[in-house]
Amino acid sequence: MTRVQIVTGLGARLAVFFAIAGAWYPASAGAAGLRISPVRLDISASAPSTQVNLTNLGPTDVAVQVRAYQWRQEAGEDRYELTKDIFFAPPIVTVPAAGQVSVRLRLRAKAPDQAEGSYRVYFQELPPADSASQGAGTTLRVRFGIPLFVRPSMPAAPKLEVRTSLVAGQLLAEFRNAGTEHLKIEGVDIFPATVNRADATAVAVASAGQSAKGVSYLLPGSQLDWAIPVAAGFAAAGHVLRIRTDDRSGRPGTGISRDGWSWKSLDAQSPAASSGSKTKP
Repeated sequence: MTRVQIVTGLGARLAVFFAIAGAWYPASAGAAGLRISPVRLDISASAPSTQVNLTNLGPTDVAVQVRAYQWRQEAGEDRYELTKDIFFAPPIVTVPAAGQVSVRLRLRAKAPDQAEGSYRVYFQELPPADSASQGAGTTLRVRFGIPLFVRPSMPAAPKLEVRTSLVAGQLLAEFRNAGTEHLKIEGVDIFPATVNRADATAVAVASAGQSAKGVSYLLPGSQLDWAIPVAAGFAAAGHVLRIRTDDRSGRPGTGISRDGWSWKSLDAQSPAASSGSKTKP
């Protein structure tokens, strides 16, 4: 879930944060918090609707506006475009103090045939009606964005491909999703080639927890670059790269094992697909 804090008044600034599921955040200055759940949505032609629950922990009512954006990726960055593909009701909702309301969302457009559709639904806190009378002081409003995926009519799955190169003290990993379903990359690690690939406690030589541009989702047909800092004199030969993902289905052809891991040998720094489903040493 993406959280954006918008601060207005003197010294206005925009800050973007990446939040974890189930966390609590301030809905506005002086409020206890606003909770949104779930933090990911999945719909399809056969199940075209879902709902999001908004819980207000604060002592005052909070007005929230809902908007949907089509989501695509270019050059490793997220791009958003306002869309009417997703219908939601109500578009503006007031969450009472210490109360909860639900927002229904429904697919209005035709579900895709082959590749999964990707959207983000944003919940923007609106200023209170009497905010103009409160003077020119700084106020804090929050904006939450959660992913919404539309499953296609045909069976879909991610397909992870990996290329690596060693440049200026960093191992550069280029990930491409050649499949028809999104994939979330949770981190990458470098190990000696002799590591027991089934050992979740193995100590990595080097690791990175996010991509170069802070993006973790890899949409169908998209590419994402990660840079893993390595020690001076690091030699890629004799090492392997482990890619940690959120896909634990173990589906054949994805390049990902049931533990959500994909492995690639670093012996040859040349374009190659991930070795994927091998989980034994």
